[in-house]
Amino acid sequence: MIETEREPSRRTPGTIEFERHRGVSHLTVRDSVSHMGVPAADPATDMAQVFRVIAEAGVNTYLIKIHEGLIAFAMDRGDLDAVVSALTAAGYDVRSEEECSIVSTVARSMRDMSGVMARIMGALTSAHVDVRELADSYNSVSCLVRRGDRDKAISALSGEFGVRLREPTHEDPW
Repeated sequence: MIETEREPSRRTPGTIEFERHRGVSHLTVRDSVSHMGVPAADPATDMAQVFRVIAEAGVNTYLIKIHEGLIAFAMDRGDLDAVVSALTAAGYDVRSEEECSIVSTVARSMRDMSGVMARIMGALTSAHVDVRELADSYNSVSCLVRRGDRDKAISALSGEFGVRLREPTHEDPW
């Protein structure tokens, strides 16, 4: 994909103000992700055993969240069958969504930008994109969406921030 950056700032490059002014720089996407929920009476207590079973299956997870009555996480799509099999064998009920994508909004100074989450969620809500999970870091907000909503999410966020999708680099999430 073609990388398109925003208009450069007129401020002196290299200063903190330059980075704050610049804001969101681009979007990235990770496809072939699955989302899973494991119902649990006490998710905080049950997490250790659930993730022990998953670790023994040799699978890595991410976007781990504790909800009321549910442990939720994502994994690479290729690992879904192994996780379902291992957790079912251990006596757990599982709910899964096979085809998801992670769409990330990237800004070098994300923590210094108020209102970014409101803009991200506003754009996705207006585009009728159902966000399954969220993760934030010092430089990004990542949204797990259904694979069928991927392009709508990219379009909505591109329009909101005036940036485009680009291939991820080592500095990007996921």
